[in-house]
Amino acid sequence: RSVAVRVMDYGGLVSGTQSDTIYLDLSDPVAFVSINGGQTYTTSTSATLTLSASDSGSGLNQVRYSNDGTAWSAWEAYSASKAWTLSSGDGTKTVYYQVSDKAGRTTTVTDTIQMDALGPTTTMTLSGEHYRNQYLAPVGLVITASDPGSGVASIWYRIGTSGSFVRYTSPLGFYGLGSYTIYAYAIDNNGHVGSTVSTSFKIVSALPV
Repeated sequence: RSVAVRVMDYGGLVSGTQSDTIYLDLSDPVAFVSINGGQTYTTSTSATLTLSASDSGSGLNQVRYSNDGTAWSAWEAYSASKAWTLSSGDGTKTVYYQVSDKAGRTTTVTDTIQMDALGPTTTMTLSGEHYRNQYLAPVGLVITASDPGSGVASIWYRIGTSGSFVRYTSPLGFYGLGSYTIYAYAIDNNGHVGSTVSTSFKIVSALPV
């Protein structure tokens, strides 16, 4: 846009024309970000961002990045890709990408990825004391697992130190006399195998004194 001005004094004399121009920018920049090519899961905090940005008004100026939308990197020149470090810990990770144009207008876009660097955690819970009378209710064992990354796919257990692990589908009940040791682990949806945990108990013919 241009603005021109002429000044007239009380004697009727008119100055020459003076003008100036400014670019009127009413549109925000357009931006796009993708983490690791759009992958669903990652096992590392080291990521590659694929980027695009454009502005049909005053033109692109600079870009910056953030893992939380609050703490930002320094403004820098636009590039089509960026090496970036995600925040640590399993779970959903979000990258914020902000683009500014030469008129000071900004656009912020995001992309997410699931961090899954650790295997799932398995927990075994006995229903009652470890020593149980054979004439009382059986010893019950519930196995659970958690994984904040890709989620738990399956749980596997084995009774004793030999034999194959079998898939856990429902709580286990034990009746016979003797000592028992149960081992269990879980696998997440990204194929990570968690640590094996164990628990032991004994079924006796009478309650111990």
